[in-house]
Amino acid sequence: MEELFGVLRAHGGSFSEEMWLLVYQGVLYPIFDDVIHMGEVSDTEWLRTTCGPAMQALTSVFCLHFAATNGLLDLHLSLLSKCVVHTNETVAETGVSNVRRLLSESGAGLKRDHWGVVCDVMREMFDRSGPLSDEELSGEGSVEGRLARVVARHRVRMMLFQLVQDMCWDHAERIGSQNILRFLNLLGSTQHSTMARSFASVDDNKEALGQLGATQYLQMVYAESAEASRSELRFMFSVYSNSEDDADKASDVAVALETRLMDRAEEVLNKYTGLDRELKSLSRNASSGGGAGGHAPPA
Repeated sequence: MEELFGVLRAHGGSFSEEMWLLVYQGVLYPIFDDVIHMGEVSDTEWLRTTCGPAMQALTSVFCLHFAATNGLLDLHLSLLSKCVVHTNETVAETGVSNVRRLLSESGAGLKRDHWGVVCDVMREMFDRSGPLSDEELSGEGSVEGRLARVVARHRVRMMLFQLVQDMCWDHAERIGSQNILRFLNLLGSTQHSTMARSFASVDDNKEALGQLGATQYLQMVYAESAEASRSELRFMFSVYSNSEDDADKASDVAVALETRLMDRAEEVLNKYTGLDRELKSLSRNASSGGGAGGHAPPA
């Protein structure tokens, strides 16, 4: 494996895009194919010592020769996306860390159409790594096992939100106005869908997760919703603050951002009014073993 990536590091810059496509599809992608299609991966030591370093080496080579590999950006992001949405937390974290590495090392060289690809893949990551469905929560296994899956998914989601925040902070001026609005729509829809799922399913999940587990689940979903709002707000502040002059701030995108920022700030303040009271009530019910009560969103 080391010899393979050593050769690619040394000579990949002279490869044509067609050669890179052949190498990627015929040699590199198959290395990870089995892991991607496994439902559960029991050999976590192999993931840490072999799979993880190999994925890191692949992303590093991809970035090193980005002038030659940029045409395969969608292919590499697709591979990383499949890792991010994997049921194994180690595989998922490997995917997120490599997306971060890719954007950190090659972000300055991404063009507007590249950022469009990034946005498409990010949406897929968020859509497929959302809070567990009712079917997943009520599946086979112990309550502890189900709760462990909830916690693992939650950690990956929080990593994704942090990734988006850092990406926007570092590359807001390169992303382009249309892609900026697409990223904001992604974060906004993620925040709303997360909250909707939490209130729709917590009562139904008391049996699957137990009273205490259902309360923890709600707390984690609240945290994800708050992080989505934080990411969206930070993105908007970053873009607006990077506007260099009054003409930039008067542009259609800047005006749309300003309006959206004010609307979102008001919405966030209204939405989280009474949140502490709701969570404290749930905690008291969990401690006393009583009913969970209603879970309608705070007014």
